[in-house]
Amino acid sequence: MKKSIIKTTIILSRNMDMYPFPAGLTYEASAEVEGIMTQAIRLVEQKIKEIKLVGLDEEGKYALFQDGIIPYSMMHNRIHSSIIKTGSSLFYRLNNEDHLEIVNTSLMEDPLLLWDAVLAKEEILAKTLNFAFDVKLGYLTSRITEVGTGLRVKVLLHLPGIVRTGYIKKLTQAVHQVGFSLKEYTRQGHLFKKEFYELSNSLTIGKTEIELIEGIKELVERIEKKEMDALETLQSAQDKVLEDELYRAYGTLQYARLLSYEEGIELLSKVRLGINFGYFEGISMGQVDALLFSIYPKEETYKKVQVGKKEEMQRAEYIRAHLYGHQ
Repeated sequence: MKKSIIKTTIILSRNMDMYPFPAGLTYEASAEVEGIMTQAIRLVEQKIKEIKLVGLDEEGKYALFQDGIIPYSMMHNRIHSSIIKTGSSLFYRLNNEDHLEIVNTSLMEDPLLLWDAVLAKEEILAKTLNFAFDVKLGYLTSRITEVGTGLRVKVLLHLPGIVRTGYIKKLTQAVHQVGFSLKEYTRQGHLFKKEFYELSNSLTIGKTEIELIEGIKELVERIEKKEMDALETLQSAQDKVLEDELYRAYGTLQYARLLSYEEGIELLSKVRLGINFGYFEGISMGQVDALLFSIYPKEETYKKVQVGKKEEMQRAEYIRAHLYGHQ
């Protein structure tokens, strides 16, 4: 198990020939594209749940955003757009930045397994849908960086060792030099504590899907090795000082009655690091990773509406219940 990996996401983008990208679609044309795509997907999936964003209230859209199903920008689409869920981790976005996005996201470590599931769906859909394709360039997408394969591979990493030992800048530059990107992870303007980074491919032209995925896998292996070395250095150099810091974070989460989003992320990052060192029995990384995404500020907070201490109180209660089994 790679302890640095939090989640892996595969996104494959496709567009229908003879239609503009979603940004250029009329309201009526977007309904046509949505209908054609939905009908094709119904022939691929045995059981689906279709969620049309047109007419969906803000609370429903925000729930999809919080769950990582849609990006924040898709909440404000003015054209027909949909989410189609399946019985697995794979789902479809219609009329986001491209006509079709097949998304597969999971805590599993091997992106090839996620890719195999996405490819199986795409190959069936390609038999009935005329995807925009250029002989020289490959598949055409709204983002120039994805022209070619239309593939985005993203791996969310927790790198406290590399960040604390000051190696992160050098690592970011090294990753960029081999055609990939390593950036601080943010959720719609909210920065996770500066120990969370997202590794992704920068370009797709000139590479096959397998080459991109194998490149990501190789980089993750190298980064994981650097992270383990950095953690050993930290533990030997700081000894009880670091141990005290991590146990204080554990205690704060266990007894705090008010927690801001930023403080919650910071403390969870420290507890996750402590689990790496074997400090906190009875708490798993999976529990911590789930909390990282479920304590996100509510819509009122995102809009900067004053909500007092109620949300901070609820967040603290939620973390205590899920990590320690008590309120």
